Amino acid sequence: MKLAIVTSHPIQYYSPWFKYMSDYVDLHVFYMHQESKDEKLNGEFGISHDWDIDLLDGYKYIFLNNVSKNPSVNSFKGCDIPDIYIHIKEGKFDAVLVLGWYLKGFWQTILACKIYKTPIMVRGDSQLSSNLPIIKKIIKKFIYTMMLRVFDIILYVGKNNRKYLKYYGVNDDKIHFCPHFIDQNFFYVKSRNTNITLIRQNIGIDKDSYILLFVGKLIEKKRPLDILQAMNILTKQNIQVELILIGSGELENELKTYAEGNSKLKIHFLGFKNQTELPLYYSLADLLILPSDTGETWGLVVNESFATLTPAIVSDQVGCAPDLIDKGLTGDVFECCNPVDLAKKIKNFIKNFNSNSVESNIQGKNRVYSMEYATNNLIEAINSLKVKSYETKN
Repeated sequence: MKLAIVTSHPIQYYSPWFKYMSDYVDLHVFYMHQESKDEKLNGEFGISHDWDIDLLDGYKYIFLNNVSKNPSVNSFKGCDIPDIYIHIKEGKFDAVLVLGWYLKGFWQTILACKIYKTPIMVRGDSQLSSNLPIIKKIIKKFIYTMMLRVFDIILYVGKNNRKYLKYYGVNDDKIHFCPHFIDQNFFYVKSRNTNITLIRQNIGIDKDSYILLFVGKLIEKKRPLDILQAMNILTKQNIQVELILIGSGELENELKTYAEGNSKLKIHFLGFKNQTELPLYYSLADLLILPSDTGETWGLVVNESFATLTPAIVSDQVGCAPDLIDKGLTGDVFECCNPVDLAKKIKNFIKNFNSNSVESNIQGKNRVYSMEYATNNLIEAINSLKVKSYETKN
């Protein structure tokens, strides 16, 4: 089976999948863009960074010639890849998978597949928004319903994503489950090789404190300030919590100012941490908090946390909530933008926490939302295309 994947640029979540998948299919990855140092510096992390894992190891890949006048993965015209027509024509792929449709290069790929009669698949994590004006909803429904018909197979990552596809009229026989996941083994193994007691002492965490964790960019849509406000409520109720805050971004000074103005809060600003460092902090934490608003279409930090068997409390706007969070079993869900409700959910979880039950339920989630499960379902989807093609010819 020969599969092409066209995606924007090397991403830390996808590279382990490409490496794993290469053992099962003849995989060819096409990147539309290679980030410059300036792009990394001007990103939402607020600092220049390179991932400390090799994002190009273990699979076949090509960086396509991006002829855009302003190369970028953040604007539709930022990826212009006319070379893809030649690769699709000569590649004779059983299927081509695009990881999105928001860039010009994706639509060039789709058109090339239509011209050369190559099955085209897509995988994304979009979900419905309730904030659109009615006129915009009507226009969008008409356009998206037509647009999604170009795909032979659409892979959905979770329940909200499937609801989105059904809203836009995609037939059940085109929809295949290919869940969101991370490299669980990487996080689990590294998290087991840590001296929790020593790390707590080095950071300065009290031995009796309940440890909350935030991992992400310090930007508005992530709403990290909600955690500090919830901690303020808990502290006044004599509940001993401390926060490890991993990340950097434009809200860092505002968060530090709030912490200084509420001196009883115990917050550890640890800045940006790279991939190999993260498992340590997930294993140290008692509870991950993800308070994001509607911009969080999934929340892969929850998958990372689950890989170390650490539960999570997320807002009701986080895309993964219906899939990964079972109340009291793997975490809880609170009303977005409501620190009072967040404080209540943290307090309840601390009070009723049963480590054996929580870990068992998280392991159940990990078996489904895994690289292995996603790969098996992707291969089944490609095989279904072959069956359809055979039935059409006969």
